[in-house]
Amino acid sequence: MQEKQTERTEKTFYDSLSDEELVKLIKDSGDALTLRKCQEQIYDRYARKVYFKCLGIVKDHDDAQDLTHDIMVKILLKIRTFRGDSPLFGWIYAVTYNHCLSWLQKRNKVRMQDFDEKSNEIADSDAELDLKKLTELRLEKLQILMDSLSESDRMILMMKYQDGFSVKDISTMLDLGESAVKMRLKRSRDRLAELVNNHHSDE
Repeated sequence: MQEKQTERTEKTFYDSLSDEELVKLIKDSGDALTLRKCQEQIYDRYARKVYFKCLGIVKDHDDAQDLTHDIMVKILLKIRTFRGDSPLFGWIYAVTYNHCLSWLQKRNKVRMQDFDEKSNEIADSDAELDLKKLTELRLEKLQILMDSLSESDRMILMMKYQDGFSVKDISTMLDLGESAVKMRLKRSRDRLAELVNNHHSDE
């Protein structure tokens, strides 16, 4: 009975810690039990979120599960290297996006030149996102159109508009210059705009 009470107390204690406090405990504590409890807490907080990020990128349940496992292991092994310059979730998402990108490249789903900073041509398109058309779209239809984009286009739009990362954040995550990120975003927006415009033309 007392052992169960102790476990509940420990769980409440670790639940109450902020991400920053958990990371500090991991870095400072030499106690194996404390380390494991902190790692379990970070896993519980972020594994599901990482899974849905992966699923949004690779569009396959099994692949997303495998990627989530690999990413969470990588995060827990490397968490001592987290400097704390940004929120922990930003660092975790950066690891997630980079791991997914590497996986996609190995699977030949993304051409390497798509993320090569030297390949910075903007697609010849005068399409612009018509906000009226965009707001008229039902969420599920917009998601279908997003799914029609390439993985590289979908990924960078998710980073900017779903997760709210700044151009500077994205440039750091993808190891690209800010000008290259801006051009990628414009190209991806243009492609989405074309899909939106075509969708309305077909109605």
